Amino acid sequence: MRNWLGGVADVCCVLVFVGIGRSSHDEAASAAGFATTAWPFLVGLAVGWGA
Repeated sequence: MRNWLGGVADVCCVLVFVGIGRSSHDEAASAAGFATTAWPFLVGLAVGWGA
């Protein structure tokens, strides 16, 4: 249960990081742009959790 909660917390932190980064760089607020920015970070997170 703790691993699952840790994973959810990590994903939430990555999504907040992406949102703040896109906002500070004046990127357009679109779901597609958000997903395009977020996926490399989420893949890296998954690789890190897998290791």
